[in-house]
Amino acid sequence: MLRESRKQDLKEKIFLESIRLFAVKGMDHVSVSEITKACGVAKGTFYNYFPTKESVLLYLGQSQLEMIIEQAAETDKPLKERILFAFKQLTNRLEEHPALMKAAVAEAVKSMGATAGEMDTIGQFKLWISKMFHEEQIRQEVRFAGEMEDIASILVGTYFSSIMFWLHEEQSVEELHQGVNRRVSLLLDQLIMNI
Repeated sequence: MLRESRKQDLKEKIFLESIRLFAVKGMDHVSVSEITKACGVAKGTFYNYFPTKESVLLYLGQSQLEMIIEQAAETDKPLKERILFAFKQLTNRLEEHPALMKAAVAEAVKSMGATAGEMDTIGQFKLWISKMFHEEQIRQEVRFAGEMEDIASILVGTYFSSIMFWLHEEQSVEELHQGVNRRVSLLLDQLIMNI
């Protein structure tokens, strides 16, 4: 357990140091050697955690998704509350280091757009929401005003459009939280009805 914790801490250190360097110089102007020097690790250690420099940016989304699925599975709250909780957790990660996280998201958008890896993570999140919808429908707890997969896509799209506004406007992470919560709540109230 301790070994896994240390590995996770090192991966997080490499991620944060990479993002800090990307924010200062731009991802295209940062080498793996610079990252490893700043972290005090060998190149091989970097590659044990990240197959490429670009994959560092994917870690943000992947780590968030893993955390959300784990935490949401531990609750028995109503569907709408679980979904709002999931989106809140997505934005919580941004609070840890707001300037670095903003730089990470901006760099991902600028450098790669939506790569296959990022689309896979987004697809997993959408699938997870759809799965929750299906489970609630089976339990006959809710009724949907549309196809469940379409509603999941709309919710995920709303989150990402909120992120884009956050990147380009002078907003705090708290304002992002509030905006995502307001928009997702509005959609949930219109698209999902309790039975």
